[in-house]
Amino acid sequence: MKRILIFLNIIMIGALSITSCNLNEYPTFNDENAFVAFDVAAASINEDGGSIRIPVTLASISGISTTVTYEAVDETAKAGTNYTLKDGSASLTFDANNRTQYIEINIIDMDQIFTGDLKFSLKFLSTGNVNEGQANGCTITINDLDHPLSSILGSYTASGVCFWDGPMTWTMQLKKDATDVSKVWIWNIFGDSGWAIDATMFYGVVSDDMSTIVVPLGQTTTYLYSNGKPITLLGFDGSSGYDSGNIVINILDGGNKLQFDDQLGPWAWIEDVGNLAIKLPGITCVKD
Repeated sequence: MKRILIFLNIIMIGALSITSCNLNEYPTFNDENAFVAFDVAAASINEDGGSIRIPVTLASISGISTTVTYEAVDETAKAGTNYTLKDGSASLTFDANNRTQYIEINIIDMDQIFTGDLKFSLKFLSTGNVNEGQANGCTITINDLDHPLSSILGSYTASGVCFWDGPMTWTMQLKKDATDVSKVWIWNIFGDSGWAIDATMFYGVVSDDMSTIVVPLGQTTTYLYSNGKPITLLGFDGSSGYDSGNIVINILDGGNKLQFDDQLGPWAWIEDVGNLAIKLPGITCVKD
C-alpha cells in the first residue's frame, strides 16, 4: 500500500440555490386544454407485494368525460410471467366525479428464484377527447427478494471512532449492484455522506463463502464537489493514510453484524480541498 500524508483540516460542504420568478401574466386554462396524465413517472413493488395501483388523473375545469386506453410494455418483466393487468379491457373512464382512476396490476411472485429486479412500463394508447399530458408513461420496478446477497443487504447502525470527534454512531447501508451479484454498494461508509445520498457510495466485493467484503481503496464517487473533484476513499491505520490496498469487512452472524478489521478505517478526501471524514479501524455494524 502506498503511504500518504494526512492534512488535518475539516471541510464543510453546502449548497445554496436561489431562484426568482417574476410573472407578469397568468396563464389561462379551459377544457380545450384538458389532459390526462400519470400521477407518478415511476413506482416500485416487492415481488411478494401482491398488487399495485398506479393513479392517472384528468385535469379539467368542468370535469368532462373521456375514456382512456393504455397498454403495458414488457421490458425485463414479462406479462403473464411476472405481472398481469387486473382490467382486461385496459381502459379508464373519467368524469366530473371520477377525476382520478387507477390502473391495477397483479404481481406474480417468483419465490426462491433469483431474477434480479424486473421492469415494465405503462403508456397511453388513446386519451379519448382530451389531450395527453406530459407525464404520459410510468415505469414499474418489481423488486426481487431472492438476491444471493439478501442476508447482508439493508441498513446497519455503525459504531466507530472519528479521528477528531471520538466515538460516534451513524447509519450505513449495503445496496445491491444492478448487474453484478458479487458486488455491494456501501452508502455512508465514513458516516458523513447523508447530504449526497447515493452519489457517495463505494463498492465492495463479497467473497464466495460470504465471509468478507473487500473494499478497494482509491475509488471515487459520482458526486463532485464545487471544484469538480470527487470524494476519494482512502484508508487510515490510526496514524497514516493509504491510497491503495483494501478495507476488509468481516461478515458475522449470517449478515446481522459487520466488523471492519483492525488494519484500516475509511478516510474520505477531496483533492485540493482536504479531509471530509476519517474513521479509525475496527468499525462495528449491527443490522437494523
